[in-house]
Amino acid sequence: GIFNSYNGISSNRIARLNNNGTLDGTFLVGSGANGSIYTVTIQSDGKIIIGGDFTAYNGTTRNHIARLNANGTLDSTFIIGSGVDNAVFTTTLLPNGKIIVGGMFTSYNGILRNNLAILNSDGTLDNSFDLGIGSNGSISSIAIDLDGKIIIAGNFTSYKGVVRNRIARILNCGTNASYSTIDNGNGSYSFTNTSTGNFNQTHWAFGDGTTSTAANPNHTFSANGTYVVVLTVNDSTSSSCMDYYLDTIVVTGVVAPLQCAAGFVMYPDAGGVTVVNSSTGTNLTYLWDFGDGDTSNAQFPTHTYAASGPYYLCLTIDDGAGCVDMYCDSIGENGVVFNKQTGFTINVIAPPLATQVNEQAAITSAISIYPNPTGKKLNVVFNKSEPYQLKIVAIDGKLIETKTVVGNTTLDVSNYSSGMYFITAINNEGKVYQSKFVKE
Repeated sequence: GIFNSYNGISSNRIARLNNNGTLDGTFLVGSGANGSIYTVTIQSDGKIIIGGDFTAYNGTTRNHIARLNANGTLDSTFIIGSGVDNAVFTTTLLPNGKIIVGGMFTSYNGILRNNLAILNSDGTLDNSFDLGIGSNGSISSIAIDLDGKIIIAGNFTSYKGVVRNRIARILNCGTNASYSTIDNGNGSYSFTNTSTGNFNQTHWAFGDGTTSTAANPNHTFSANGTYVVVLTVNDSTSSSCMDYYLDTIVVTGVVAPLQCAAGFVMYPDAGGVTVVNSSTGTNLTYLWDFGDGDTSNAQFPTHTYAASGPYYLCLTIDDGAGCVDMYCDSIGENGVVFNKQTGFTINVIAPPLATQVNEQAAITSAISIYPNPTGKKLNVVFNKSEPYQLKIVAIDGKLIETKTVVGNTTLDVSNYSSGMYFITAINNEGKVYQSKFVKE
């Protein structure tokens, strides 16, 4: 209050008493002769928030609200208002720890004519409201109703153009945005909106150019990296009811498509069997297992079988950089090669398309495809985003499809017949990129 002494101790304006009325402690607040304390609020941590028209606390001038530790020592002070008659008449706390102050101060941090303010726990301004057109308008009491709205009372003469009202209820957003995440692996994350308060709209920005308005979205990052994910929540009926929360997501679990792929196709000819080695990758080493006990490390070997089979032909490739792949197929009278009643010879050759594009070099390291084999969709990934002319050719040389794309694309191959296909991409400079895939 405005008492200057308690039990003979002078110049104190706040005192703490025991239950029997005996003195527990006194705290000196303010240096002005008429300074006083109008409101006291206790935080959940036991700290004391006081408001009034005292002009100094412990030598700090022009404070109208202060926070004390439980022993009465100063924790922090907040300057409210610039006018000499400013005062804080009432304070209360929101569930989120923010402080509501009301009085007859005419500005807060340079914002004029507001008599009600919401402060963050550190005293910085969260929001302010202009109440009353009269020069003496003030707020003398604040309460929070069951819906979380702010009830104010005082001698203000208008609010939002409604004249001569002495009590008003104000929307209290009290919104605090937050979220939690679960890493599902391979770049997939589940986001859970843990925001509190009054909001009916959410907006997610994942930092990779994509957004969502789902309450609890799942999102897959296509590449490893560091992404800042921002959640914004707001009440569509109030522009002031808004909050956001951001966090940094470090994605490390995205598995890139294989940069090498083993593959071959076979067809009978007059002299035996031709095997087309259509493996893709760079700096490859080869291991052929002919299925009869013999092997070869050549890229294009020739091998003679002593009997009609059947045999199981397998090719394993290794790029020396962690990519190892294997492909197998049956060969013989019960496999793809028929009418070979005695021994026969296989000749492994390069894909014909590799020598049919104006003697230009076919570069395989700049294109990758997955999944392979595939039944429906085929993803084609380039190391540069530029226009390409795509050609899909069957193993027998028949042109299946042509199209122009810009950068990465997805092909629908669900109507293709089962078998091996070659995919060729040519850019505007005439460079040729080639790969192959198997349609299941």
